[in-house]
Amino acid sequence: MEAIKLTALRDFAVDHLPRAQQTRKQKHATTDDYHYALYGAAILALASATATAVEQAAAQLLRLTMSLSINWEADKFPTARRRYELGHQAIASAGDLCKLTDTSLPWLTDAMTHEAPPPAPPEPEAAPLPPLLALGLAPLVPGIALTTAEAAAYLKCHPQTLRNWASNGTGPLQPTRTGNRLYWQSVDVLRATTGK
Repeated sequence: MEAIKLTALRDFAVDHLPRAQQTRKQKHATTDDYHYALYGAAILALASATATAVEQAAAQLLRLTMSLSINWEADKFPTARRRYELGHQAIASAGDLCKLTDTSLPWLTDAMTHEAPPPAPPEPEAAPLPPLLALGLAPLVPGIALTTAEAAAYLKCHPQTLRNWASNGTGPLQPTRTGNRLYWQSVDVLRATTGK
């Protein structure tokens, strides 16, 4: 939003907020000090239980315009998208204040219609995962006994295929049996997947 429109909205809000009018009368070392003081006055008015509807609307408008005017620290400075959103919220708050005070700001209705929203920031590209990690599998190391499901995942086949190999005694590898359970040696699975 243009600085001149922000200043006009700020002054419009201050005119309807006694606490902010007191702040305007005080001396401030810099423009930022003045903006911080107005921001504080808006926050106090919003927290007040005795503020009228007009004062609440003016405080909301002042808070939004000061959010856009203050030179925040780098880590608190709003992004272009957030500034666009704050600008639209300020216009809406100004419209509310106009209705409550029977005031008209002719430029207000088309203030934000010509401003296009900034593009959404691009999503960061994720680094490609190694093939096994992409499948949710840890790198295979020798000396581990794998279940049928784990061995099938590494071999990229159905677990039933491995069960068929075990029962028929066919296939490139054979399991060891412990009771009714089948275990596949990681060395054999590694050999089958790498061909070495």
